Amino acid sequence: MTSGKLLKKYFWFLRAFQSGPISRQEISRRWLSSPMNDDKKALARSTFYHMKNELEDLFDVSIATNEKGEFYIEQSFKENEEFRKWLLNSLAVESSLEDYANMHGRIMYETIPGGVQYLQTVVDAMQLCYRIIIRYGSFVHEPREFIFAPYAVRIYKQRWYAIGESSDHPGEIRTYAFDRFMQVSTTNSTYEIPEGFDVKKYDIVVRVARKGVSYLRTLPLHKSQQEINTTPEYSDFQFHLAPNFEFMQEILGRGDEAEVLSPESIRTKFADIIANLHAKYTK
Repeated sequence: MTSGKLLKKYFWFLRAFQSGPISRQEISRRWLSSPMNDDKKALARSTFYHMKNELEDLFDVSIATNEKGEFYIEQSFKENEEFRKWLLNSLAVESSLEDYANMHGRIMYETIPGGVQYLQTVVDAMQLCYRIIIRYGSFVHEPREFIFAPYAVRIYKQRWYAIGESSDHPGEIRTYAFDRFMQVSTTNSTYEIPEGFDVKKYDIVVRVARKGVSYLRTLPLHKSQQEINTTPEYSDFQFHLAPNFEFMQEILGRGDEAEVLSPESIRTKFADIIANLHAKYTK
């Protein structure tokens, strides 16, 4: 079996265990009709346990059994558990779509915007704390180049973003979308991540007027959303994220129902946008 086919076989079994708790008999039954099972042979007991052990070593997971003898991937409390879980799910989904290519007309999915080809370069620079040079395209400005210290990357609504400090805005934490990257190169200049920086603890507090509160409660803008203060006239919502274009558009789209309270740098950014809009409508 080629390495490519073997890897797809691993992904098939990974998906099976992810759907757990699941019995060995049920996995064997699914294997009989799987497009990965070329010779349509039954799954031997020894092959099953060999694959289980291989998955645990290869993907650093623990496949446990419950009181019924069913198998499942056990939740761990490792520091990188959230990232590992996202990675495994992404690999499993991609493998599923490829395995069942004959069903392309019956599986709907979103296209991830461009720029992902630069992810490896950015992450490698993060690993060594090297600054990078980004040629960046914008909807409102001509393409420009700047030096950037990448503190973190994240994905939001199918888009990848780089978070850090740019030479255009020293002393500020900025967010740039990968699908606007036109070119990325690494420098030999190093940087230090500011003490206490944590991309998960980048707090933004937004005050929402009463008529808009129910909407946000029903359809949160982000998984980190928390209602931290409630009054008869308004509620304050806190978000743990780096503000990107889409998030800012969501807030601006609520007009005078929403007001950014903190941090001051984001509040100032919104004030500038609103001032520009006011100038356009009062000419």
